[in-house]
Amino acid sequence: MRLLKADGADTVLGVSGARRPEFCRCDASESMTRVPVRREQGAGWAADH
Repeated sequence: MRLLKADGADTVLGVSGARRPEFCRCDASESMTRVPVRREQGAGWAADH
């Protein structure tokens, strides 16, 4: 998450789950918004729009 934030990202789109705990840990203290999606294709679409 530090690398994404350092690159200027303020929103994280991702598939939640046990294998991706770092995406589930976004909170207000990191000032990043987590947008859960069901499939990777949905994250790709959301990133383009």
